[in-house]
Amino acid sequence: MGSAGASLGELIAAVANLTMVECVVLSGEGMGLGEAAAKDIDRAIAYYRDPEAAPIRLHRQPTDFTQWARGAAAVAIQRTISGTLDGASSPEKWPGRRIKNDAGDVKLALSSSVLGWR
Repeated sequence: MGSAGASLGELIAAVANLTMVECVVLSGEGMGLGEAAAKDIDRAIAYYRDPEAAPIRLHRQPTDFTQWARGAAAVAIQRTISGTLDGASSPEKWPGRRIKNDAGDVKLALSSSVLGWR
């Protein structure tokens, strides 16, 4: 576990160094590694963090199915609107109902059936 934890810590430090963030949230299905190798992760972050940068505040946040489902829904909405879901490349191909106002602007009204919610 030590080398995996150290590698994760090195990755966290590298990303934080490049993006100049001070707070990192470690969450998701791999939280078991974060808990089992916490000391190795913390040591690697301290070692690889830019010495002139502020220390990284690492928050370990376990997830449950509800958080996973919210994330999946957010990705589905983003991909639907950006036109990258199911090959939809233009607003004309977007699922849902398009509403025009007097100025000719088109708004997209997504329904729960479009997003797959029941």
